[in-house]
Amino acid sequence: MPDSAPKPALPAASLQAKVSYRFRTCDRLVSQKDFQYVFDQPVRAGSRYITLLARPNTLGRPRLGVIIGKRAAKLAVQRNRFKRTVRESFRLRNEKLANWDYLVIGKPGIADQSTAQMRHWLEKGWQKLQRNKA
Repeated sequence: MPDSAPKPALPAASLQAKVSYRFRTCDRLVSQKDFQYVFDQPVRAGSRYITLLARPNTLGRPRLGVIIGKRAAKLAVQRNRFKRTVRESFRLRNEKLANWDYLVIGKPGIADQSTAQMRHWLEKGWQKLQRNKA
């Protein structure tokens, strides 16, 4: 026997547009041309183990590229942990970031740092880039 009782109305909060925290392909720097554009005339920020480069784009959304080589972290597990941490930090700040292309580079010694320390340096880097944007 089908239930013909009316369904309760959705709360007003659930009707508002939800923010997506996915890291989609359109949020990534994928081609060599995209990376070279950021390298040409970047705004810089960083710390001892992380460098952040940024440059304005005309796409209407921020994009991210991550570079970490074997010299910075010998094991693939360490490189992947760095990339996951950077992507998570970017996704959580995506709505607050300017419409720029961002490039995060891991330097030698990053593999020995804690995830919490990486998050802290990334947060400071995002803030510095937001202050320094032209």
